[in-house]
Formats: sequence, C-alpha cells, structure tokens
Amino acid sequence: LYRSRLDKTLKGLNARLDAEVRERTAQLEASEARLKEAQRIARVGDWSAEEPGKEILWSDGLYEIFGRDRSRPAPRREEYLRDMVLPEDRESVRAKMEAGLVTGGPNSIEHRFRRPDGSIGWVRLESRQHDDDLGRPGSVRGIVQDITLQKSTELALAELNANLERRVEERATALFESELRLR
Repeated sequence: LYRSRLDKTLKGLNARLDAEVRERTAQLEASEARLKEAQRIARVGDWSAEEPGKEILWSDGLYEIFGRDRSRPAPRREEYLRDMVLPEDRESVRAKMEAGLVTGGPNSIEHRFRRPDGSIGWVRLESRQHDDDLGRPGSVRGIVQDITLQKSTELALAELNANLERRVEERATALFESELRLR
C-alpha cells in the first residue's frame, strides 16, 4: 500500500515536472526565435570565444552578414583578418583587437570587409573580454552590426556636400569677377 502511494506520488510529480520542462523548453525556443528575428532585422550577429585566440562561435546572423557558408566553422582572428578584412584596414583592425585584449575593456571597431561574392561591406564590432574567477583573461564576447547602408549614406552625403561647397565657391568667384567687371 505504501509503495503504491509512493509510486502514484512519484508519477504525479514526474508528470508535473515533464509538463514544466515542456513549457520552459517552449518558452526558450520562442525566446531564441525572437532573438534571431531581432538580429536579422537589425542586421546584427553575436560571437563568443571561450579563450582568446581559440575557436570562435558565430550566430546565424554573422554568417548572413558576412555571406559565409554556415557549414564552415567561424574563422579565427588571423583568418578573419587575412581573408575578410580589406588590406587597407587590416593593420588598424589588428591593432585595435590587440588593444582590446590587453585592456580587457570594451572595444569598438569599424572596418570594411569583403564577402565571398566580392562585394564590400562595412561592420561595427563591439566586444568585451570577461575575466575568470581568478581575474585572468577569459572569454571574449561581442556583436557585429552591418553598417554598410549607413556608411554608403555617409559617403554619399560627404560627396554631395563637397560638390555643393565646390559649386558655392565657383558661384562666389563668378559673382566677385562680375562685380569687378562692372566697376
């Protein structure tokens, strides 16, 4: 009789635990789906490296931003610098990455990159190193945002502004010369 009650109680607890696990799993899956959608909309992805210089894990958003095949592992730092960062930006990006690892503080880098299809894009990297329990450098985590559209707009506006300034200067010179002729 005692064993029968115990079995019945355990079955009831097990059923409640199973239901709670299913509910929590569904909540977690929904949360992950919302995060992926938010990253896709914002053109953002995240990455992490448990040890600096070791394997890096990329979110799906980063594979999309960089146009890389998801079946391939994420590139390590040197491969990223060599194969993706434009040569003109490479040394600056390397120096900023190394400075971020030395200081351990937040790090922000903007640079151009080349996609596998040859197109050029711009990204902003934000990262931070996290120390372990003994205060030693530990994992590094960050986000990457595709700022290609923003940079294209900035460059177009700068070009438009330069053209307008040139035209104003030309008009001012023409007016000055007209005034001199009229005297």
